[in-house]
Amino acid sequence: MNEPIVVGVSPFADRRPVVTWAAREAVRRGRPLRLVHVCQESSWLRASRVDYGTDAVFGLRARGEAVLREVEATVRTAHPGLAVTTRLADGDPAAVLAEESRAAELLVVGTHDQGRFADLVLGSVAKELIRHSAAPVVTVPQLERPPEDGPVVVGVDGTEVSQAALEFALQGASCSGRALYAVHCWLTPLDRAERSLVRAEERRVLAEALAGVAERFPDVRVIPVLSGGDPAEELVRRSRDASMVVVGSHRRGTLAAAVLGSVSRDVVRHACCPVAVVCPQSALVPVAGAR
Repeated sequence: MNEPIVVGVSPFADRRPVVTWAAREAVRRGRPLRLVHVCQESSWLRASRVDYGTDAVFGLRARGEAVLREVEATVRTAHPGLAVTTRLADGDPAAVLAEESRAAELLVVGTHDQGRFADLVLGSVAKELIRHSAAPVVTVPQLERPPEDGPVVVGVDGTEVSQAALEFALQGASCSGRALYAVHCWLTPLDRAERSLVRAEERRVLAEALAGVAERFPDVRVIPVLSGGDPAEELVRRSRDASMVVVGSHRRGTLAAAVLGSVSRDVVRHACCPVAVVCPQSALVPVAGAR
């Protein structure tokens, strides 16, 4: 199957970075692009239905149709050979996009960078999609512009979750012709005598994580990176020069909340480039032409 890159299209002017990134990624991966706009009634509109009637709902849909037409035309002009489809839906954006993710190669959404609205958007849409999407979720920041030729950066800790992220990152680096930085972090012991032993052990963990997986992508230059420190801070720092950062995420239970809170959430909020959040299930979607 030729699963599309699905992108959530905002009605606001800041939608351009996410749509631009999704369209370019669709071209790189040889996938069609699907533009999805969700008409969501605000609480004040629902409360005002007696005064506004169905005209307000029709207005939302008319605006959504206009947004999709404009975005589709822009994408087709920039990428004439790209197959593009659209969908205008009613309901909750996270629920609609999660449904779309079941038949998607990737799900791409935008994030806002600052203020309370940023927390609201991340909490109500991106965070829900990270938990429930059947496909990897890529969040694209609005204000930063990553270098076009920057490397892919992936966090590796030797777990099944990070192996899924590593597989996804290698696929992405392969189809884009970029290098891959595999970053493994740990807390440096206070005791100097223990540091060399711990570093040797962490080097072994990273080497074992890369063994076998990296060999399947001989076209990708893989640079192992060992760093004593906080993984979220290290990944955010490296995002300044990266084209994409990839992190793994558990999805359920208390461990899921801990991982999302300490690493994935912080990277999504503060990274200067697109961030892909991958779980073991969603990482199994193959890239067109993948090995």
